[in-house]
This record gives sequence, C-alpha cells and structure tokens, in this order.
Amino acid sequence: RGLGDVYKRQSQGTPLTVIGEVISGVNDPYALELGDLNSSTTVYVKLESDQRAEYSPANNPAMIGQTLEVDGVRDLYMSYPSLESVSSLTVISNCP
Repeated sequence: RGLGDVYKRQSQGTPLTVIGEVISGVNDPYALELGDLNSSTTVYVKLESDQRAEYSPANNPAMIGQTLEVDGVRDLYMSYPSLESVSSLTVISNCP
C-alpha cells in the first residue's frame, strides 16, 4: 500500500491503493502530490471534478499534512507517476 507500489508496478492501468501524506497541490485544483510515509517517494493524484473542492490543496489548504488512503489506477500525469481515475479518497489521520 505504500507509494513504492506505484513505481514497482510498471504497467499503466494497474488498480492500486496507496497511503501517503499530502505534500502540495499540483496544477492548481486538479491534482495533489502525495508523499510516502517512510521514504522520499512521491506521486501525483489526479482528482476527479467532484473531489477537488474537498481534497485539492488549492481549494482546501487544510489538506496539506493530511494522510490519505487513495484508490485509483496507475498512470502518468504531466509525465510523472500518478494515480488517476480515483474512486476513493479517505483521510486516515492528521499529521502534525
């Protein structure tokens, strides 16, 4: 479930569930950068239109530092490893 799985599974289109900390917003409200809790690995999470108001750091700065569990599909967003077609986002804790 760690972000390393996104890198290890090279085939795009692989369904994944990952857990990480929201580091920043990407491309204004359209995506966020999620960091692994135990390494420097990061991925982009492309947010669906109905997820942006609540989960985009551009729209909701309180998301920075939150730990999320994300269900999505391995892909590339802006040529960077990503999760897209996100079906579920769950805040699992606050990071101080």
